Amino acid sequence: MMKKLYKTLVGASALMTLAGCSFVHAGEQVEETQRIQQDDAEELKVEIDMGVGELTLGTGSEDWLEGSFIYPENHLTPDLYYQDGTIRLSQTKEKKKFINNQKSEWDVLVTKRIPVDLSIQTGAAESTLDLSAAKLQNLSIEAGVGEMTVDLSGDYEESFDAKIETGVGESTVYVPKETGVKITAEKGIGDITTDGLTKTGDSWVNEAYDSSETRIHIDAEMGVGDLKFIVK
Repeated sequence: MMKKLYKTLVGASALMTLAGCSFVHAGEQVEETQRIQQDDAEELKVEIDMGVGELTLGTGSEDWLEGSFIYPENHLTPDLYYQDGTIRLSQTKEKKKFINNQKSEWDVLVTKRIPVDLSIQTGAAESTLDLSAAKLQNLSIEAGVGEMTVDLSGDYEESFDAKIETGVGESTVYVPKETGVKITAEKGIGDITTDGLTKTGDSWVNEAYDSSETRIHIDAEMGVGDLKFIVK
């Protein structure tokens, strides 16, 4: 059985409404939907912090942000906050044993209507981050343990900087062909491989870098594992 919740955060006052609750027994999992409705913000700062689980992030929300969450009851609960253009999505860390067959899954969409300064931090998590349609102003990713895929292959209208730190695991980052890309990477224990990029000194660039007015500068710091950059 699933306990289903529906929450909406409205405007700068972060007013929360709750509907559709049902009684449950201990040990059940919760399936929950939360969203932040649009207001008059002209840009957003979005901070996502997931300690344990699976994170899928994309764009296209009709609200500023919407998410579908599955998590163990009274454990690893998603906590969504909004005020004055700042969104924080985090995971509570109650002291409770996590059973292997229990799920902790986030499926999150952010808007692509206004610029976003995006910060993502994960602990022990598998992450699939499709940011190809996002209006990114700045991007920061700090990954702990687990596989991660980041899609930055979009047709971006504005330049931005990206900081990507990987811990332990395999990470793949897709970058665009038409938008200029320059990558500087600090190697840890493992391999850094590229496809469609040219090494110039301590950096890699794509073919469009010299001629493109829009550029993405990626500063990568690798831990243990493999890190791949692929032109898409």
